[in-house]
Amino acid sequence: MKHFFYVSLFLFSVFSLGQQTYKVTEGELQFIVPNKGIIIKKDLNFYIFKKKYNFELDNEDKTSIYKFQLEKLSNSEFEEYSKSSEVIFESDITQLNFNSIKDVKFTKTTEDDLSQFYYLNKNMFVYSEIDNFSNKPGRKKLYPFFILDFKNNKQIIYFEDRLIVPLEKQLKLLLNYRQSNYSIEKNIKLKVKEISMGYFSEIDQYYEIDTIKKEKKVFLKNMFFENVLNKSFDSIYTNRNFIVGYNKKTIDVYNYQFKKLPLVKVKAIFLKKYFPQAQIISKNNLININLLGQKYKKGDGPTSIDLSFQFPDVDINFKINHEDNNYYFTGDINRLTGNNSFYSFEKMKLFNTTDIDSLEFTNNNDDDFNSITLYTESGYSKKYPILIYSILKNKKHNLNTFDYFLVENLNSEQKEINNKLPKNLDSLTKINEDIYFITKNNLCTYYPIVKDIKYKKLEDFQGNFARFELPNGKEGWLSKEGKEYLDE
Repeated sequence: MKHFFYVSLFLFSVFSLGQQTYKVTEGELQFIVPNKGIIIKKDLNFYIFKKKYNFELDNEDKTSIYKFQLEKLSNSEFEEYSKSSEVIFESDITQLNFNSIKDVKFTKTTEDDLSQFYYLNKNMFVYSEIDNFSNKPGRKKLYPFFILDFKNNKQIIYFEDRLIVPLEKQLKLLLNYRQSNYSIEKNIKLKVKEISMGYFSEIDQYYEIDTIKKEKKVFLKNMFFENVLNKSFDSIYTNRNFIVGYNKKTIDVYNYQFKKLPLVKVKAIFLKKYFPQAQIISKNNLININLLGQKYKKGDGPTSIDLSFQFPDVDINFKINHEDNNYYFTGDINRLTGNNSFYSFEKMKLFNTTDIDSLEFTNNNDDDFNSITLYTESGYSKKYPILIYSILKNKKHNLNTFDYFLVENLNSEQKEINNKLPKNLDSLTKINEDIYFITKNNLCTYYPIVKDIKYKKLEDFQGNFARFELPNGKEGWLSKEGKEYLDE
Protein backbone atom coordinates (compact mmCIF):
# COMPACT_ATOMS: atom_id res chain seq x y z
CA MET A 1 0.00 0.00 0.00
CA LYS A 2 1.36 3.38 -0.99
CA HIS A 3 1.73 6.10 1.61
CA PHE A 4 1.37 9.78 0.69
CA PHE A 5 1.74 13.04 2.48
CA TYR A 6 1.70 16.59 1.18
CA VAL A 7 4.55 19.01 1.54
CA SER A 8 4.02 22.73 1.13
CA LEU A 9 5.90 24.48 3.93
CA PHE A 10 9.26 22.98 3.15
CA LEU A 11 9.47 25.17 0.04
CA PHE A 12 10.07 28.87 -0.09
CA SER A 13 10.62 31.01 -3.15
CA VAL A 14 13.70 33.06 -3.86
CA PHE A 15 14.41 35.38 -6.76
CA SER A 16 17.23 33.99 -8.86
CA LEU A 17 18.21 35.40 -12.25
CA GLY A 18 14.62 36.44 -12.78
CA GLN A 19 13.34 32.86 -12.38
CA GLN A 20 11.07 31.46 -9.73
CA THR A 21 13.25 29.19 -7.55
CA TYR A 22 12.13 26.93 -4.70
CA LYS A 23 14.52 25.80 -2.03
CA VAL A 24 13.96 22.26 -0.78
CA THR A 25 14.78 22.52 2.92
CA GLU A 26 13.68 19.07 4.08
CA GLY A 27 14.88 15.78 2.70
CA GLU A 28 17.86 15.11 0.49
CA LEU A 29 18.02 14.48 -3.24
CA GLN A 30 19.22 10.95 -4.03
CA PHE A 31 18.82 10.38 -7.75
CA ILE A 32 16.48 10.67 -10.74
CA VAL A 33 15.29 7.41 -12.21
CA PRO A 34 13.77 7.06 -15.72
CA ASN A 35 10.01 6.46 -15.84
CA LYS A 36 9.69 7.18 -12.09
CA GLY A 37 11.00 10.58 -11.12
CA ILE A 38 12.96 12.34 -8.39
CA ILE A 39 13.89 10.22 -5.40
CA ILE A 40 14.13 11.97 -2.01
CA LYS A 41 15.46 10.68 1.31
CA LYS A 42 13.69 12.01 4.40
CA ASP A 43 14.67 10.66 7.80
CA LEU A 44 15.27 6.95 7.11
CA ASN A 45 12.74 6.59 4.28
CA PHE A 46 12.81 7.15 0.52
CA TYR A 47 10.11 8.89 -1.51
CA ILE A 48 9.25 9.86 -5.06
CA PHE A 49 8.92 13.62 -5.24
CA LYS A 50 5.79 14.55 -7.23
CA LYS A 51 3.97 17.77 -8.00
CA LYS A 52 0.53 18.42 -6.63
CA TYR A 53 -0.32 21.90 -7.83
CA ASN A 54 -2.06 23.91 -10.50
CA PHE A 55 -1.54 27.38 -11.87
CA GLU A 56 -4.60 29.35 -10.77
CA LEU A 57 -4.18 33.08 -10.61
CA ASP A 58 -7.39 33.69 -8.69
CA ASN A 59 -6.28 31.63 -5.72
CA GLU A 60 -5.87 33.88 -2.69
CA ASP A 61 -3.68 31.35 -0.86
CA LYS A 62 -0.52 31.79 -2.90
CA THR A 63 1.25 28.79 -1.34
CA SER A 64 -1.48 26.39 -2.44
CA ILE A 65 -0.24 26.28 -6.03
CA TYR A 66 3.09 24.86 -4.84
CA LYS A 67 2.04 21.69 -3.08
CA PHE A 68 3.98 18.49 -3.58
CA GLN A 69 3.31 14.90 -2.85
CA LEU A 70 5.84 12.39 -1.52
CA GLU A 71 5.07 8.80 -2.36
CA LYS A 72 6.86 6.40 -0.03
CA LEU A 73 9.01 3.66 -1.60
CA SER A 74 9.49 0.16 -0.27
CA ASN A 75 13.05 -1.11 0.21
CA SER A 76 12.74 -3.39 -2.81
CA GLU A 77 11.49 -0.51 -4.99
CA PHE A 78 14.36 1.67 -3.88
CA GLU A 79 16.89 -1.07 -4.70
CA GLU A 80 15.34 -1.63 -8.12
CA TYR A 81 15.29 2.06 -9.02
CA SER A 82 18.82 2.76 -7.83
CA LYS A 83 20.22 -0.02 -10.06
CA SER A 84 18.67 1.30 -13.26
CA SER A 85 21.23 1.67 -16.05
CA GLU A 86 19.98 5.21 -16.79
CA VAL A 87 19.81 6.53 -13.26
CA ILE A 88 21.18 10.05 -12.65
CA PHE A 89 22.71 10.29 -9.20
CA GLU A 90 22.84 13.42 -7.10
CA SER A 91 26.63 13.50 -7.47
CA ASP A 92 26.25 13.73 -11.29
CA ILE A 93 24.16 16.90 -11.08
CA THR A 94 26.02 20.21 -11.23
CA GLN A 95 24.99 23.72 -10.28
CA LEU A 96 22.62 25.21 -12.82
CA ASN A 97 23.66 28.21 -14.89
CA PHE A 98 20.22 29.27 -16.01
CA ASN A 99 21.49 31.94 -18.40
CA SER A 100 23.06 29.17 -20.48
CA ILE A 101 19.62 27.61 -21.04
CA LYS A 102 17.89 30.70 -22.36
CA ASP A 103 19.51 30.34 -25.78
CA VAL A 104 19.42 26.53 -26.04
CA LYS A 105 17.01 24.54 -28.21
CA PHE A 106 16.44 20.81 -27.72
CA THR A 107 15.69 19.18 -31.07
CA LYS A 108 14.66 15.67 -32.09
CA THR A 109 13.95 14.48 -35.64
CA THR A 110 11.94 11.39 -36.51
CA GLU A 111 10.67 10.12 -39.84
CA ASP A 112 7.35 11.91 -39.34
CA ASP A 113 8.18 15.12 -37.57
CA LEU A 114 10.69 17.41 -35.93
CA SER A 115 10.06 18.35 -32.32
CA GLN A 116 11.69 21.16 -30.40
CA PHE A 117 11.74 22.34 -26.81
CA TYR A 118 12.95 25.83 -25.96
CA TYR A 119 12.78 28.71 -23.47
CA LEU A 120 10.19 31.43 -24.19
CA ASN A 121 10.18 33.58 -21.07
CA LYS A 122 10.87 33.38 -17.35
CA ASN A 123 7.65 31.40 -16.82
CA MET A 124 7.39 29.23 -19.93
CA PHE A 125 9.13 26.71 -22.13
CA VAL A 126 7.56 25.67 -25.43
CA TYR A 127 7.20 22.23 -26.99
CA SER A 128 6.71 22.47 -30.77
CA GLU A 129 6.26 19.98 -33.60
CA ILE A 130 6.83 20.44 -37.35
CA ASP A 131 5.54 17.95 -39.93
CA ASN A 132 8.50 16.67 -41.96
CA PHE A 133 6.39 15.95 -45.03
CA SER A 134 4.53 19.27 -45.33
CA ASN A 135 6.99 21.41 -43.35
CA LYS A 136 3.96 22.87 -41.59
CA PRO A 137 3.97 23.55 -37.85
CA GLY A 138 1.93 21.18 -35.73
CA ARG A 139 0.78 21.60 -32.18
CA LYS A 140 2.56 23.73 -29.63
CA LYS A 141 2.30 23.22 -25.90
CA LEU A 142 3.25 25.62 -23.14
CA TYR A 143 5.17 24.35 -20.12
CA PRO A 144 5.14 26.54 -17.00
CA PHE A 145 8.23 25.82 -14.93
CA PHE A 146 10.29 26.75 -11.92
CA ILE A 147 13.62 25.69 -10.45
CA LEU A 148 13.90 23.17 -7.63
CA ASP A 149 16.97 24.00 -5.55
CA PHE A 150 18.15 21.07 -3.41
CA LYS A 151 20.98 20.99 -0.92
CA ASN A 152 24.56 21.36 -2.16
CA ASN A 153 23.35 23.72 -4.93
CA LYS A 154 21.83 20.90 -6.95
CA GLN A 155 19.21 22.49 -9.18
CA ILE A 156 16.66 21.04 -11.61
CA ILE A 157 14.24 22.83 -13.93
CA TYR A 158 10.86 21.36 -13.12
CA PHE A 159 7.87 21.07 -15.51
CA GLU A 160 4.57 19.30 -15.65
CA ASP A 161 5.98 16.11 -17.17
CA ARG A 162 9.64 16.75 -17.89
CA LEU A 163 12.88 17.93 -16.33
CA ILE A 164 16.04 19.68 -17.46
CA VAL A 165 18.99 18.37 -15.48
CA PRO A 166 22.45 20.00 -15.63
CA LEU A 167 25.27 17.43 -15.82
CA GLU A 168 29.00 17.92 -15.90
CA LYS A 169 29.36 17.97 -19.69
CA GLN A 170 25.81 18.44 -20.93
CA LEU A 171 22.23 19.39 -20.24
CA LYS A 172 19.82 16.47 -20.12
CA LEU A 173 16.18 16.82 -21.12
CA LEU A 174 14.02 14.12 -19.55
CA LEU A 175 10.54 13.51 -20.97
CA ASN A 176 8.30 11.96 -18.36
CA TYR A 177 11.61 11.38 -16.58
CA ARG A 178 12.83 9.19 -19.46
CA GLN A 179 16.17 9.72 -21.09
CA SER A 180 15.72 11.30 -24.51
CA ASN A 181 17.77 11.56 -27.65
CA TYR A 182 17.29 15.30 -28.12
CA SER A 183 20.26 17.12 -29.62
CA ILE A 184 21.19 20.54 -28.26
CA GLU A 185 21.54 23.65 -30.39
CA LYS A 186 23.17 26.58 -28.60
CA ASN A 187 23.14 30.33 -29.15
CA ILE A 188 19.79 30.24 -30.90
CA LYS A 189 17.67 33.31 -31.59
CA LEU A 190 13.95 32.62 -31.77
CA LYS A 191 12.15 33.40 -35.01
CA VAL A 192 8.76 35.07 -35.20
CA LYS A 193 6.98 31.75 -35.85
CA GLU A 194 8.60 30.25 -32.75
CA ILE A 195 7.44 33.07 -30.50
CA SER A 196 3.89 32.77 -31.84
CA MET A 197 1.85 30.09 -30.08
CA GLY A 198 -0.72 29.64 -32.88
CA TYR A 199 -4.45 30.23 -33.43
CA PHE A 200 -5.70 28.66 -30.22
CA SER A 201 -2.88 29.50 -27.85
CA GLU A 202 -3.79 29.86 -24.20
CA ILE A 203 -0.70 31.77 -23.18
CA ASP A 204 -2.68 34.87 -22.18
CA GLN A 205 -4.61 32.74 -19.67
CA TYR A 206 -1.43 32.32 -17.61
CA TYR A 207 -1.30 36.09 -17.01
CA GLU A 208 -3.68 38.47 -15.33
CA ILE A 209 -4.05 42.23 -15.04
CA ASP A 210 -3.95 43.40 -11.43
CA THR A 211 -4.42 46.80 -9.83
CA ILE A 212 -2.07 48.88 -7.71
CA LYS A 213 -4.78 50.58 -5.68
CA LYS A 214 -2.74 53.41 -4.19
CA GLU A 215 -1.33 54.46 -7.57
CA LYS A 216 -4.49 53.70 -9.60
CA LYS A 217 -2.26 51.79 -11.97
CA VAL A 218 -2.33 48.24 -13.34
CA PHE A 219 0.37 45.66 -13.96
CA LEU A 220 0.60 42.24 -15.62
CA LYS A 221 1.21 39.43 -13.15
CA ASN A 222 2.13 35.81 -13.75
CA MET A 223 1.11 32.64 -11.92
CA PHE A 224 3.73 33.49 -9.26
CA PHE A 225 2.11 36.93 -8.67
CA GLU A 226 5.14 38.74 -10.10
CA ASN A 227 5.03 41.89 -12.26
CA VAL A 228 6.44 40.36 -15.45
CA LEU A 229 7.01 43.67 -17.24
CA ASN A 230 8.49 45.40 -14.17
CA LYS A 231 6.32 48.38 -15.05
CA SER A 232 2.81 49.67 -14.37
CA PHE A 233 0.36 51.33 -16.76
CA ASP A 234 -2.89 53.24 -16.88
CA SER A 235 -4.36 50.25 -18.73
CA ILE A 236 -3.22 47.00 -20.34
CA TYR A 237 -4.70 45.00 -23.21
CA THR A 238 -3.53 41.50 -24.15
CA ASN A 239 -4.30 38.83 -26.73
CA ARG A 240 -2.58 35.56 -27.67
CA ASN A 241 0.43 37.33 -29.19
CA PHE A 242 0.87 40.86 -27.88
CA ILE A 243 0.77 42.83 -24.64
CA VAL A 244 -0.08 46.53 -24.97
CA GLY A 245 0.46 49.01 -22.16
CA TYR A 246 -1.09 52.50 -22.21
CA ASN A 247 0.23 55.45 -20.20
CA LYS A 248 -1.36 58.81 -20.96
CA LYS A 249 -0.35 59.39 -24.60
CA THR A 250 2.31 56.68 -24.84
CA ILE A 251 1.81 53.09 -26.01
CA ASP A 252 4.30 50.32 -25.23
CA VAL A 253 4.05 47.00 -27.09
CA TYR A 254 5.53 43.68 -25.90
CA ASN A 255 5.56 40.09 -27.08
CA TYR A 256 5.35 37.15 -24.67
CA GLN A 257 9.11 37.09 -24.30
CA PHE A 258 8.31 40.29 -22.36
CA LYS A 259 10.50 42.22 -24.77
CA LYS A 260 9.42 45.77 -25.49
CA LEU A 261 9.23 46.12 -29.25
CA PRO A 262 11.45 48.82 -30.82
CA LEU A 263 8.64 51.06 -32.07
CA VAL A 264 8.71 54.83 -32.44
CA LYS A 265 5.89 57.13 -31.30
CA VAL A 266 3.02 54.68 -31.55
CA LYS A 267 -0.23 56.68 -31.80
CA ALA A 268 -2.60 53.73 -32.29
CA ILE A 269 -2.50 49.95 -32.44
CA PHE A 270 -4.85 47.22 -33.65
CA LEU A 271 -4.20 43.55 -32.84
CA LYS A 272 -5.25 40.87 -35.32
CA LYS A 273 -7.34 38.26 -33.48
CA TYR A 274 -5.85 35.01 -34.80
CA PHE A 275 -2.59 36.24 -36.29
CA PRO A 276 0.80 37.20 -34.81
CA GLN A 277 0.37 40.58 -36.45
CA ALA A 278 -0.54 44.11 -35.39
CA GLN A 279 -1.22 47.37 -37.19
CA ILE A 280 0.29 50.50 -35.74
CA ILE A 281 0.26 54.16 -36.62
CA SER A 282 3.81 55.31 -35.99
CA LYS A 283 4.25 59.02 -36.52
CA ASN A 284 1.97 59.37 -39.59
CA ASN A 285 2.59 55.96 -41.13
CA LEU A 286 0.47 52.80 -41.03
CA ILE A 287 2.68 49.75 -40.51
CA ASN A 288 1.94 46.02 -40.14
CA ILE A 289 4.35 44.57 -37.59
CA ASN A 290 5.33 41.09 -36.45
CA LEU A 291 6.17 39.85 -32.96
CA LEU A 292 9.63 41.38 -33.10
CA GLY A 293 8.33 44.83 -34.03
CA GLN A 294 9.57 44.46 -37.60
CA LYS A 295 7.55 44.93 -40.78
CA TYR A 296 5.26 41.91 -41.16
CA LYS A 297 6.28 39.72 -44.09
CA LYS A 298 5.33 36.42 -45.67
CA GLY A 299 6.39 33.58 -43.40
CA ASP A 300 5.85 35.48 -40.14
CA GLY A 301 2.49 33.79 -39.74
CA PRO A 302 -0.52 32.43 -41.65
CA THR A 303 -2.03 34.49 -44.45
CA SER A 304 -5.56 33.24 -43.78
CA ILE A 305 -7.50 30.99 -41.47
CA ASP A 306 -10.71 29.06 -42.11
CA LEU A 307 -12.69 28.56 -38.91
CA SER A 308 -15.99 27.71 -40.56
CA PHE A 309 -15.69 24.05 -39.60
CA GLN A 310 -15.58 25.00 -35.93
CA PHE A 311 -17.51 28.25 -35.84
CA PRO A 312 -20.64 27.95 -38.02
CA ASP A 313 -22.59 31.10 -38.83
CA VAL A 314 -26.15 31.67 -37.65
CA ASP A 315 -28.03 33.34 -40.49
CA ILE A 316 -31.40 34.82 -41.36
CA ASN A 317 -32.61 33.62 -44.78
CA PHE A 318 -35.14 35.68 -46.72
CA LYS A 319 -35.96 37.08 -50.14
CA ILE A 320 -37.49 40.28 -51.54
CA ASN A 321 -39.47 40.18 -54.81
CA HIS A 322 -40.68 43.05 -56.96
CA GLU A 323 -44.08 42.16 -58.49
CA ASP A 324 -46.81 44.38 -59.97
CA ASN A 325 -45.14 47.57 -58.69
CA ASN A 326 -45.08 46.17 -55.15
CA TYR A 327 -42.34 44.62 -53.03
CA TYR A 328 -42.88 41.39 -51.12
CA PHE A 329 -40.84 39.96 -48.28
CA THR A 330 -40.56 36.22 -47.58
CA GLY A 331 -38.62 35.09 -44.51
CA ASP A 332 -38.28 35.12 -40.75
CA ILE A 333 -39.68 38.55 -39.88
CA ASN A 334 -39.25 38.09 -36.13
CA ARG A 335 -35.51 37.44 -36.10
CA LEU A 336 -34.98 40.17 -38.69
CA THR A 337 -36.46 42.72 -36.29
CA GLY A 338 -34.72 41.36 -33.20
CA ASN A 339 -37.60 39.29 -31.82
CA ASN A 340 -36.02 35.87 -31.31
CA SER A 341 -38.80 34.47 -29.15
CA PHE A 342 -40.24 32.37 -31.96
CA TYR A 343 -39.57 31.43 -35.58
CA SER A 344 -41.93 32.58 -38.32
CA PHE A 345 -41.48 32.23 -42.08
CA GLU A 346 -44.10 34.05 -44.14
CA LYS A 347 -44.69 36.16 -47.21
CA MET A 348 -46.01 39.68 -46.85
CA LYS A 349 -46.33 42.90 -48.82
CA LEU A 350 -43.89 45.65 -47.86
CA PHE A 351 -45.06 49.15 -46.92
CA ASN A 352 -43.73 52.66 -47.65
CA THR A 353 -42.32 51.77 -51.07
CA THR A 354 -44.17 54.32 -53.24
CA ASP A 355 -41.11 56.53 -53.91
CA ILE A 356 -38.67 53.62 -54.28
CA ASP A 357 -37.12 52.67 -57.62
CA SER A 358 -35.12 49.73 -56.23
CA LEU A 359 -34.63 48.09 -52.85
CA GLU A 360 -31.60 46.26 -51.54
CA PHE A 361 -31.77 42.43 -51.62
CA THR A 362 -34.48 42.46 -54.31
CA ASN A 363 -34.28 39.26 -56.37
CA ASN A 364 -37.13 37.95 -58.51
CA ASN A 365 -35.69 34.45 -58.74
CA ASP A 366 -37.89 32.37 -56.43
CA ASP A 367 -35.10 29.85 -55.83
CA ASP A 368 -32.57 32.36 -54.50
CA PHE A 369 -32.58 33.53 -50.88
CA ASN A 370 -30.53 36.30 -49.31
CA SER A 371 -28.66 35.71 -46.07
CA ILE A 372 -27.69 38.00 -43.18
CA THR A 373 -25.36 36.66 -40.51
CA LEU A 374 -26.70 37.20 -37.01
CA TYR A 375 -23.70 35.93 -35.09
CA THR A 376 -20.84 33.45 -35.12
CA GLU A 377 -19.19 31.57 -32.31
CA SER A 378 -15.92 33.22 -33.30
CA GLY A 379 -17.18 36.54 -31.92
CA TYR A 380 -19.22 38.41 -34.55
CA SER A 381 -22.65 39.69 -33.52
CA LYS A 382 -25.03 41.61 -35.77
CA LYS A 383 -26.20 44.93 -34.39
CA TYR A 384 -29.90 45.77 -34.30
CA PRO A 385 -31.80 47.34 -35.86
CA ILE A 386 -30.77 45.73 -39.16
CA LEU A 387 -30.55 48.29 -41.99
CA ILE A 388 -31.57 48.19 -45.64
CA TYR A 389 -30.95 50.82 -48.32
CA SER A 390 -33.16 52.00 -51.17
CA ILE A 391 -32.66 53.99 -54.35
CA LEU A 392 -35.46 56.49 -54.82
CA LYS A 393 -37.11 57.45 -58.10
CA ASN A 394 -35.20 60.75 -57.94
CA LYS A 395 -31.98 58.64 -57.84
CA LYS A 396 -31.18 59.64 -54.27
CA HIS A 397 -30.36 56.97 -51.63
CA ASN A 398 -31.95 56.34 -48.24
CA LEU A 399 -31.05 54.15 -45.29
CA ASN A 400 -33.85 52.66 -43.21
CA THR A 401 -34.45 49.83 -40.82
CA PHE A 402 -36.31 46.73 -41.96
CA ASP A 403 -39.11 47.79 -39.59
CA TYR A 404 -39.80 50.77 -41.85
CA PHE A 405 -40.97 48.44 -44.62
CA LEU A 406 -42.37 45.58 -42.55
CA VAL A 407 -45.03 47.51 -40.59
CA GLU A 408 -47.61 49.95 -41.90
CA ASN A 409 -47.67 52.16 -38.82
CA LEU A 410 -44.34 52.77 -37.10
CA ASN A 411 -44.33 53.34 -33.36
CA SER A 412 -42.58 56.39 -31.90
CA GLU A 413 -39.31 54.56 -31.27
CA GLN A 414 -39.19 53.17 -34.82
CA LYS A 415 -39.92 56.62 -36.26
CA GLU A 416 -37.16 58.23 -34.17
CA ILE A 417 -34.57 55.65 -35.28
CA ASN A 418 -35.49 55.96 -38.97
CA ASN A 419 -35.54 59.75 -38.92
CA LYS A 420 -31.92 59.77 -37.68
CA LEU A 421 -30.65 57.54 -40.50
CA PRO A 422 -28.99 59.19 -43.55
CA LYS A 423 -31.46 60.31 -46.25
CA ASN A 424 -31.29 61.82 -49.75
CA LEU A 425 -27.73 60.69 -50.28
CA ASP A 426 -25.91 61.27 -53.55
CA SER A 427 -24.48 57.74 -53.45
CA LEU A 428 -24.29 54.72 -51.19
CA THR A 429 -21.95 51.71 -51.39
CA LYS A 430 -22.24 48.78 -49.01
CA ILE A 431 -18.77 47.83 -47.72
CA ASN A 432 -19.95 44.85 -45.64
CA GLU A 433 -22.97 43.83 -43.56
CA ASP A 434 -22.39 46.70 -41.12
CA ILE A 435 -20.58 49.54 -42.94
CA TYR A 436 -21.71 51.87 -45.76
CA PHE A 437 -19.71 54.41 -47.73
CA ILE A 438 -22.04 57.35 -48.29
CA THR A 439 -21.70 60.73 -50.03
CA LYS A 440 -23.70 63.94 -49.90
CA ASN A 441 -22.88 67.48 -51.06
CA ASN A 442 -19.32 66.46 -52.07
CA LEU A 443 -18.54 65.07 -48.61
CA CYS A 444 -18.42 61.45 -47.48
CA THR A 445 -18.16 59.11 -44.51
CA TYR A 446 -18.14 55.47 -43.48
CA TYR A 447 -21.53 55.05 -41.81
CA PRO A 448 -22.14 54.27 -38.93
CA ILE A 449 -18.46 54.47 -37.92
CA VAL A 450 -18.71 58.26 -38.24
CA LYS A 451 -22.32 59.40 -38.64
CA ASP A 452 -21.46 62.98 -39.57
CA ILE A 453 -20.84 63.28 -43.35
CA LYS A 454 -17.69 65.35 -42.92
CA TYR A 455 -14.75 64.08 -44.97
CA LYS A 456 -13.46 65.55 -48.22
CA LYS A 457 -11.77 62.23 -49.03
CA LEU A 458 -11.82 58.72 -47.56
CA GLU A 459 -9.69 55.88 -48.86
CA ASP A 460 -10.35 52.14 -48.52
CA PHE A 461 -9.70 50.52 -45.17
CA GLN A 462 -6.29 48.91 -44.86
CA GLY A 463 -7.11 46.43 -42.15
CA ASN A 464 -8.45 48.57 -39.29
CA PHE A 465 -7.55 52.03 -40.62
CA ALA A 466 -8.54 54.27 -43.53
CA ARG A 467 -6.79 57.41 -44.72
CA PHE A 468 -8.90 60.61 -44.64
CA GLU A 469 -8.74 64.27 -45.58
CA LEU A 470 -10.94 66.98 -44.04
CA PRO A 471 -12.29 70.03 -45.93
CA ASN A 472 -9.68 72.21 -44.17
CA GLY A 473 -6.88 70.09 -45.69
CA LYS A 474 -5.92 68.21 -42.50
CA GLU A 475 -5.16 64.52 -43.01
CA GLY A 476 -4.98 61.47 -40.82
CA TRP A 477 -6.19 57.93 -40.16
CA LEU A 478 -9.69 56.78 -39.17
CA SER A 479 -10.10 53.55 -37.19
CA LYS A 480 -13.09 51.21 -37.48
CA GLU A 481 -13.87 52.19 -33.90
CA GLY A 482 -14.47 55.75 -35.12
CA LYS A 483 -11.38 57.39 -33.68
CA GLU A 484 -9.36 59.88 -35.71
CA TYR A 485 -5.56 60.13 -35.61
CA LEU A 486 -4.51 63.43 -37.19
CA ASP A 487 -1.10 63.75 -38.78
CA GLU A 488 1.47 65.66 -36.79
